[in-house]
Amino acid sequence: GMDGYITKPVDPGQVVQYIESLVQKSKKADKIEEDIGSNIVFDRKSFIERCDNNPELATELINDFFGAYSTYLNDIHEAIESNDPEKLYYYAHFLKGTLMNFSAQRTINLSLELELMGKNRRMDKSNEVFNQLVKEVELLVTELKKVIP
Repeated sequence: GMDGYITKPVDPGQVVQYIESLVQKSKKADKIEEDIGSNIVFDRKSFIERCDNNPELATELINDFFGAYSTYLNDIHEAIESNDPEKLYYYAHFLKGTLMNFSAQRTINLSLELELMGKNRRMDKSNEVFNQLVKEVELLVTELKKVIP
């Protein structure tokens, strides 16, 4: 496609002005992408790049996650139910590290929140955050299923 044109004879000032307008459009697009980035379940592009564009590695990481995420969530839930901040810290930290493979920022943030609750021994809102985490993980699983053949 074509975004625009400059007529002959070429005016250097017009060229500079046009290039500056393209840079401004690009900055606006980056800002919009940044704003909606927190609303996406996971950053597919970043994940694929992290896998060095290797579909087999991507599939392996996803399948490993599918085999383990319910255990991670059960461990976190048990730590909350038994009011054990050390275990909550440990299991939430472990899940957070796994989620970082997928650039799943919302889910990472919820795991971090639980991790910090455990670290700071402040478990009063842990059930609420855990319920949000479960929903986000379910969304992530749905999206990851679309990545693998």
